Amino acid sequence: MVFYGGGGWKYWLASLAVSVGIFAVIYFTVIKPTTDTANNLLNQSLQQSQQQLNQAKKTAPDAQSKKRLSQAEKLTACLQDAGTDVTKVEECQAKFTP
Repeated sequence: MVFYGGGGWKYWLASLAVSVGIFAVIYFTVIKPTTDTANNLLNQSLQQSQQQLNQAKKTAPDAQSKKRLSQAEKLTACLQDAGTDVTKVEECQAKFTP
């Protein structure tokens, strides 16, 4: 069986190996580090939000404020659980947005 360019199955297999190798290099040097960095930043920002909410809850002047802060805490926890799943993030927004 001859594919484009002739050379038979050995040429095709070598081309496939080179393509997979190029993809692997690009994935591990560009894509994975970028997504790892984005995920780390997302987790850090959600942790900071949780800390700020905890501080605000301690100093909240009335029950209404504490209730709103509690809702914000639940939203933050939901977003943390959702991670980068867009569908789950949208569900969190729909559930906890007034």
